[in-house]
Amino acid sequence: MGAILQTSFLSVLLILAICAVGAWLGRRGTMHLACRRDLSRIIILVLLPSLLFSKLSVSASLDNLLGWSPLPIVACLYVAMGFLIGHLTCRCLNIAPDLRRPVIAAIGL
Repeated sequence: MGAILQTSFLSVLLILAICAVGAWLGRRGTMHLACRRDLSRIIILVLLPSLLFSKLSVSASLDNLLGWSPLPIVACLYVAMGFLIGHLTCRCLNIAPDLRRPVIAAIGL
């Protein structure tokens, strides 16, 4: 399980490095806001899942597939707990009704 987490962490770290370079180019004025927005969408929607899939598929086998089976359940529980915490935060802080959904989504995801 440690190798899987290390591989995932390094993949996400690579994406963060790419994002940092994009932010640096944006501050220098090399990349405009629209270009940065489009590139970040491509990175999040295409490159990050592709990179994670390609790195994890190398170590996939029938032996460790059973070890990975709790991961989707844990991910769903993680998101559910985030939504619960977001809902409780909205109740405790008396967030305006029109802002509750975005606040819950931001905390939950």
